Amino acid sequence: MPMFHPETPAEWEDVLANAGDKLVVCDYNAPWCPPCQMMRPVFHSLPESYPDIIFVDCDVDKLADLDEVDSIEGVPTFRLYKSGEQVGEFSGTSEEKLRAVIDEHI
Repeated sequence: MPMFHPETPAEWEDVLANAGDKLVVCDYNAPWCPPCQMMRPVFHSLPESYPDIIFVDCDVDKLADLDEVDSIEGVPTFRLYKSGEQVGEFSGTSEEKLRAVIDEHI
């Protein structure tokens, strides 16, 4: 699956609505955040290991009007969704922990 980069809240909502029962993993990040930039190549490499998962790269500055962004306490935050509902979350810079959270929900 390709990496999605929604530019508007409506685009993000479309990705989630069209995912069906596939797992969606969203990286909520910001360009001014050094830990986010450290995790970017890690996150962008994940589709190779998980071809059936939908990965979404969400810039919190571009998507500031999205309700999901209001509840994020810090970036990077990775949220997992299934059938439109959040099923998991991880905040931080550990690839091992991120993969563990993903593996829990496959």
